[in-house]
Amino acid sequence: MPRIHTVAALVSIVSCAWGSAGAQLPAPRASSTRITAATAQGESLPDDYMMRITPSIRLLVDSVASDSSWVRHVYFTAKRDGSLRLDRPSSSEDVIGRGLDQQLVKAGAARVFTPLPLGWDDSLSVNLLIVHAPAGLPLPDTSGAYFEFQVDRQARAASVPAPEYPPSLRTPGAAGRVIARFIVGADGRVEPGSFRALQSTAPEFSEAVRVALERATYTPAELKGRKVRQVVMQPFSFTPR
Repeated sequence: MPRIHTVAALVSIVSCAWGSAGAQLPAPRASSTRITAATAQGESLPDDYMMRITPSIRLLVDSVASDSSWVRHVYFTAKRDGSLRLDRPSSSEDVIGRGLDQQLVKAGAARVFTPLPLGWDDSLSVNLLIVHAPAGLPLPDTSGAYFEFQVDRQARAASVPAPEYPPSLRTPGAAGRVIARFIVGADGRVEPGSFRALQSTAPEFSEAVRVALERATYTPAELKGRKVRQVVMQPFSFTPR
């Protein structure tokens, strides 16, 4: 498996490198961030390039306001001319993901990711895994499981029952959405206790997804011919009937 950069840091944010002139600076706050980076092909990024872009990534991460810990995958392509393309934009319901997308575009416009490292003449596709916790909170525990860009074959849904619409919400008739994070074990089952709702329109929807995942089965991820545990992020939608 190719070497993949992981950076862990305690960050105190006092300014935003690509903020507009005269913009009000955020109040300093300490936060914990772990960044795992690789190319779209799973190769490690050059050390000097990582050292150059990591401070800016930390800045953009901490500029996304949140009172809870979170994990996000970010996929983008940096081009030689300084432009940046989001390869997998976040859904409109994912507030944190959309915030990261917006900050990445600003960072690209400020030419944070250029010049490209040697060997990438025209463009560089990057996969980032960002694990973040505000001051005073622990980083989310992924328990040593692999992430999607670290495996040869990703975990795939085999049989995932549709979550039951919460009876308590039928009268209001509210639509709902949950972005769930969980670990699929080497046996293809969702590991007990690994479920987290990264975004949810109501706690009842989150609980319905958790219950449904207890009965779900997946084709497990594979790495070098071996079945391995993988962190999975999956959206679920609820429509009132």
